[in-house]
Amino acid sequence: MKYNIVWDKLLGINIFDKNISEREVDFYMSKMNKYGMPLDSREDYTKFDWLFWTTAMTGNHEYQNAVIDAAYRYICETADRVPISDYYYTTNGRMVMFQNRTVLGGIYIKLL
Repeated sequence: MKYNIVWDKLLGINIFDKNISEREVDFYMSKMNKYGMPLDSREDYTKFDWLFWTTAMTGNHEYQNAVIDAAYRYICETADRVPISDYYYTTNGRMVMFQNRTVLGGIYIKLL
């Protein structure tokens, strides 16, 4: 997950070609699990806030909706009864660690 590409777009730095972001999003769609897209290839966990950051690097509404739907599903279906964890498994919705952290504000990145 190349979540930091969003800052290139939002700050207008233009280091990365727009095609890179679109290819990434196509790849992310192919890796989407029930509760989101894994952070990387080591495990199937993700970071809730970074997952939303990837939605701001594209105008692909299908991808944006897939992320929102997966996040909503995770919040509603996780068996962990704690404040929202930002670090969880995308296949079973179980918390890895972290809960109720301010990084969850990252879900509002599209407002920028």
